[in-house]
Amino acid sequence: IEGIEGKFAPSGSTIRNIILNFNGNLADLSVRQALAYAIDKEAISEGLTYGYEPVANTIVPDGTPYSDICGTEDYSYNVDRANQLLDEAGWLMNQSTGIREKDGQALSLKYTYDSGDALNKSLATAVKSQLAAVGINVETEGQEMMTWWQEGVAGNYDLIMWNTEQPYTSPHNYFIPMLSRSPHVPSLPAVEGSDEFLSLIEEFQTTDDSARVQEIFDELLNFDNDNVLDLPLLFVKDMIVYNTDKIAGYDFSSTPMFFDVRLIQPAE
Repeated sequence: IEGIEGKFAPSGSTIRNIILNFNGNLADLSVRQALAYAIDKEAISEGLTYGYEPVANTIVPDGTPYSDICGTEDYSYNVDRANQLLDEAGWLMNQSTGIREKDGQALSLKYTYDSGDALNKSLATAVKSQLAAVGINVETEGQEMMTWWQEGVAGNYDLIMWNTEQPYTSPHNYFIPMLSRSPHVPSLPAVEGSDEFLSLIEEFQTTDDSARVQEIFDELLNFDNDNVLDLPLLFVKDMIVYNTDKIAGYDFSSTPMFFDVRLIQPAE
């Protein structure tokens, strides 16, 4: 648009993330892993954000304190591996419907999202299409924000778009709600090892031993990844649009989501 310019922050902030419900059809880790392998994040990044929002493979941005971990499962896009896991789990393709079935039940998932975020519908449509390629049926439902939140914390979903916290409150403020007020709460007890996982969240809130805190976050982040509690998709990039008659540019601060008028560069 003539006279209008835009700029993206150099670093990511929150992460566009899907939480999984561990009851029902997603109780089996193999099925959750199949979902992780079946989603082509690079195609979503390029197709929906022109590559401006890069692929996210963890629930914390690079450089976040206590996030430098290793040894987690790598769920790079691999349709063959996704199909193999689903076959081994007993979900067999019904050639007439294109949907996998087990014991007469179709592999169908309910995916909910906050309809107030303009990109959420497109993300849901993209994920639905990619999972259909491996025989998983996804019904998407956009909900008004408060309905989406209430239904999420009540566990009325199979997949729910639930972005992570800002980097300045990560990773601690993503895990703490898992004790009482996150969509993870209703179904997390169904995951093997969840008692120890939750006890670690309790522990890091009361220890000042930085080495122990690092150990705890290593375990938490690896547990989250290896058990596919979440499906991180993209790093959100904050952006600004301005009138070039008045403004020459803007320098994002270390916390890009906070607009600072002092960082505006006025036009000459």
